[in-house]
Amino acid sequence: MPLPSAYEIYRHLPKKNCGKCGQKSCLAFAMALREGKVSLEDCEILMSPKHLRERLLLKELLGESGRILETRLKIYEERCIGCGQCVISCPVNVSQDLNVAGGRGPQKPVTLVVKNGKVSEWDLSICRRFETPKQYCNVCVENCPRKALEFV
Repeated sequence: MPLPSAYEIYRHLPKKNCGKCGQKSCLAFAMALREGKVSLEDCEILMSPKHLRERLLLKELLGESGRILETRLKIYEERCIGCGQCVISCPVNVSQDLNVAGGRGPQKPVTLVVKNGKVSEWDLSICRRFETPKQYCNVCVENCPRKALEFV
């Protein structure tokens, strides 16, 4: 399921622009929510019983946690030729396993791996996008010759 737009999220917010969430407006809150910088619980008004319906709709739209934490990596398997450029170019993979630095397949858990001729996720929890503070690394996407990877 693709990520909802900030406007789709905004449509279900109370639209009081109270600032209690730390954002200047409800639209700014929707944008921060989409980027994973805040959670639904940060909006006091949304947590009130009066807004239960909207809160449930947003949880369905964003996922049960109400906060988008995924790296948002989309793999287009039909485009992937299994070349492994994404695997050996990933700075995390190189630092985790010296085999990757030498252009060989990883022996330890890394972010991405080629299995059965296609790239797949192995352990995205070590991806730079999960670090605190987040780093919006795109190295794997930029090095894919077939544009089989995309962050959405």
